[in-house]
Amino acid sequence: MTLKLTAGVLVLAGTIMLAGCGKKGETVWLGNGANGTTVIVGFTLNSTAKLPVRINGVSIAAILPAGVSVATDPANPKQISTSALVTGSALSSLPAADTMVLGSYSSAGRLVRIAVATGAMGFGPGEFVQLTCQVASGTIVTTGGFTALNTPPVTFNAYGFDPVSHSTDDLTKLLLPQFMVR
Repeated sequence: MTLKLTAGVLVLAGTIMLAGCGKKGETVWLGNGANGTTVIVGFTLNSTAKLPVRINGVSIAAILPAGVSVATDPANPKQISTSALVTGSALSSLPAADTMVLGSYSSAGRLVRIAVATGAMGFGPGEFVQLTCQVASGTIVTTGGFTALNTPPVTFNAYGFDPVSHSTDDLTKLLLPQFMVR
């Protein structure tokens, strides 16, 4: 009984101490337990100017914080599992058949590469993918920490199809990728 109470007090004290980590008001995730904690990283595009066309393709690479990993396909350990990488709300109005989301993960460099391609309808700014990550026990993750690692992103490109000129428009400079850990 005393051991459980002491362990509980230590966990509570550690949680209180973590309240000082990150920015004021920012949520802090602490990997705990034998299997750690799961968090979702939302990848969002915000427009910095009026877009001339809808977004039809995005590629982005980001570094995961130390102690954070992603589930991969057992048959292809570099490919992110389809359960760990799903479309975000910006793509919710598109038919599933018109949307392709692919991702790769390198544990050595903690690097994720994500590509999204859509049919002619395209999509607007907003959350385009959600990546489910595992946080190892004792690891602290915040949106600010994730963003700091990836500002600017390792790589980022965005394109849209112009149905009038039948050409591809580079939207990279008109969009700002952002991340939200939850």
